[in-house]
Amino acid sequence: MDPKVEAADCGDVAHQPLAAAVRAAQHDKFTRMQLERAATLFSAVSEPGRLKIIALLLENEYCVGDLAQALDEELSTISARLRLLRMHGLVKRRRDGKHLWYSLADDHVVDLIRSAIDHAGERP
Repeated sequence: MDPKVEAADCGDVAHQPLAAAVRAAQHDKFTRMQLERAATLFSAVSEPGRLKIIALLLENEYCVGDLAQALDEELSTISARLRLLRMHGLVKRRRDGKHLWYSLADDHVVDLIRSAIDHAGERP
């Protein structure tokens, strides 16, 4: 089908109530700030190195040295990635003596990452 015809069909009067309903639902359900923050969260986990860290943190908490060893990366690289993930509220840390232990911030993050990885596994 001609893309110009498809685009023209979207402006059809029959679609106008649907467009208004979608706008109203988006306005009532999500604020602009929520949507922007969600986009930023997805951006933060979009880099494979950061996603690998998060995937490890799904199962356990780790200190920076353990993460660096597990991922065969420099401490400074892991620290920089963790700093960004923490800044976006995806991971949290706790101090135990000289060590900082990192874990996922909450169950929302766990659910989000598990769902994304599960979904990716379903795709051919």
